[in-house]
Amino acid sequence: RYIFITIMLFLVTNVFASTLGKIEISELEGKSDLVVLAKVVNVVSDTALDKATIKILSVLKGKPDHNEIIVLLQVRGGLKEFDPKIQVGDFGVFFLKKGSEYYRTAHGGSIAIFKKRNFE
Repeated sequence: RYIFITIMLFLVTNVFASTLGKIEISELEGKSDLVVLAKVVNVVSDTALDKATIKILSVLKGKPDHNEIIVLLQVRGGLKEFDPKIQVGDFGVFFLKKGSEYYRTAHGGSIAIFKKRNFE
């Protein structure tokens, strides 16, 4: 009886585990409506989301609505959407999908932030 309960608990915890598989960069580009090089100019946080305003410096794919756009990121509570926590002044490459009101990441973790800030 105890063995059965142990096996069931093991199976239940494995069934509900969350994973994010790797994809090729070409597949990520294909999933993206917009790929840009941008600078983070504002971040507004609440308990579940970050709304990051980014200033587009260069467009690699797509056509943005404006020079500055808002990107929704889910970064609270661990690995919710695998999005990085970003801050004002960060530069990076953003692979984005257009939503009805805001942009979102095209795939979990599809923002590459340049860690060294030795350029403007």
